[in-house]
Amino acid sequence: MSRRGLLSFSLAALLAAAAVASTEPVVQGRVLGPGGQPVEGATVRVLPAPPDTVVVLSTDAAGTFRASGLAGDSFRVFVEAPGLAPFSRAEVPAGTSLPVELAPGHALTGRAVQIETGRPVAGAEVLACGDGAQGFGDAACRATRTDEQGRFRLAGLAPGRPLLKLRADGRAHTMLPVTVPAEVDPETGEPRPVEAVLRPGGRVSGRVVDRAGRPVEGAGVRVRSTGPGTDPAEHDLPPATRSDADGAFDLRGIPAGPPLALVASRSGYQETRHQPLAVETGEHVADLRLVLSVGATLAVRLLDEAERPVTTVAGRLYPEESGHPAADRGIPLDRKPIDSTADGVHTLRNLPVGRFRLELTLDDFEPVEREDVRLREGATRDLGTIARHLVRHRNALESIGLYLPRNRDQAGVPWLGELRIHARRHAFDYTALRC
Repeated sequence: MSRRGLLSFSLAALLAAAAVASTEPVVQGRVLGPGGQPVEGATVRVLPAPPDTVVVLSTDAAGTFRASGLAGDSFRVFVEAPGLAPFSRAEVPAGTSLPVELAPGHALTGRAVQIETGRPVAGAEVLACGDGAQGFGDAACRATRTDEQGRFRLAGLAPGRPLLKLRADGRAHTMLPVTVPAEVDPETGEPRPVEAVLRPGGRVSGRVVDRAGRPVEGAGVRVRSTGPGTDPAEHDLPPATRSDADGAFDLRGIPAGPPLALVASRSGYQETRHQPLAVETGEHVADLRLVLSVGATLAVRLLDEAERPVTTVAGRLYPEESGHPAADRGIPLDRKPIDSTADGVHTLRNLPVGRFRLELTLDDFEPVEREDVRLREGATRDLGTIARHLVRHRNALESIGLYLPRNRDQAGVPWLGELRIHARRHAFDYTALRC
């Protein structure tokens, strides 16, 4: 290649790189504190929408920041600095230069005690998470620990209703909403301290594996109540965790006493449960083994009477095994991954294994039922195309109208009007309900 050709090629490459750089999503801005002074060292978190990896950076001496290499067109921004109330902004478009002003924050004081004795809980982790911190994790929450008397103080809080989280060994995970700034005690003139009551709790650990005993990384493991209205409430349960590369998980702060369910799930696998799970005060239930099975897959194509694709589907699987806990209520399919195409092809994944009666519910159509649907682990059951069997509901509601003639009935009693209901393919156009 000649020198002129080489120079032309290099110039073209530089221009192409500059064009890519100019279109790269960027969010930048400047952070100012009280009095309009730049805030150096403020922590800036940028989260794409939909959520992905959080980008974390710090402001320079001029209070400026620049987040580059982002993915997406819209972002959430969260900015915090010690002693100042956090700043949050949602739906920040790429390319925005965002002005940020941090105001002085409020303080919250309180005390953590045991529910059974009222004694202080020392060394408990305390976090206050405002609405703006949602999606950024606990790292975006104000944090401290209780002293020997169970007392704590959190500074730099924004006005509102943050969620207070408390965690301590041998105690159940506790969450309670608080008000900032706190209510003032009329006798002392000081903000009222929060009293957080911690219940006894324990810990559960183990591994998530597949049917061959191999570790399953990234499985979500969580504790759930065994039924509606049971004790404890969902907000008193610890947040979910994920299994590591060895399939190991560790859940702390589980309420002691009432039976619970330990649930593990991951994309591509059928959800599994270990229940009942009962933990005593301070107990560590170790070496639990949660086995995830590869679920079955069901495929079907749906066409209406005019052979047009039906693109939405829901329904239930009813186990044909006698005594199955879901035999009567069925297993809802809308909680399973469903891939639907414009051609009316629906692929339902992560389904349980066994023999079922299938009921598909479709908008504007009567349900479709299939008996003796056998689902096998790792296999796909193809029901083929279901066409011309789909019948529209004869009573599908089309319109409702209120007719007000201000007439009298045959007995001379005045009535205001009629409620006229017109239904497609119905034997009559309307029914009159007089009032």
